[in-house]
Amino acid sequence: MHGARIVAVGSDASAFRLPSLGVVAVFDASGALDAGFNGRGILFDNARYFHSVAGRSDGYVVSGTERAAARVSLRAIARDGSPVRSFGQGGVAVHALPQDAFAGDLLVGDGGDVFLVRAAVAPGASLQSALAGVVHFLPNGDTDAAFGADGVYQTGDGWSYQYSHGRHLARHCDGRILFAAQASGASPPLRVHRITPQGRADTSFGSGVATLRGSGRTANDSVYVRVAAP
Repeated sequence: MHGARIVAVGSDASAFRLPSLGVVAVFDASGALDAGFNGRGILFDNARYFHSVAGRSDGYVVSGTERAAARVSLRAIARDGSPVRSFGQGGVAVHALPQDAFAGDLLVGDGGDVFLVRAAVAPGASLQSALAGVVHFLPNGDTDAAFGADGVYQTGDGWSYQYSHGRHLARHCDGRILFAAQASGASPPLRVHRITPQGRADTSFGSGVATLRGSGRTANDSVYVRVAAP
């Protein structure tokens, strides 16, 4: 929600009979589509799937997975639906990896920087074998090379099967980041990682990871994170 506007993103626009995959819809406080956004309240993107959205001072940032090649991307959209051209290349920032990668949750910092959870998958492997990590983008859409290793905090953990259905990133007031993942194995334990603003494991939080035992009945247990007020 941004002011009196409610922003929703999703994928697969086949119900609209358009060859589009990503959808952004903006509603006003009454629940009606806001015609001030792209002329009709809806924006379609046939280049990428959309996964999550957050507000910025210049509009909205949407996380996506590129359709042509499985790479994570961010799209910055002004409140009228036009691209924020100062962000990335014409409003789109792509994080390329040697392997396939899929976007998840995101959060926006006070200065407009963006943290994005992504899963990297070896070529030909299934999404269930994906390994979770966090990418840090600067306010202009560049990857922050000083964060982690070349802009990425990488784990050996997977992401939970229900990953796209909840918020898996949270931020402490001092800038530390929490995100959820899942260890490998047939009945994997669930994990919460805490990392510093520089993209390093926060060793004051165990070894940087807290482990929670799932139900033990399935590899599809999920974990979500929030930071509660003290």
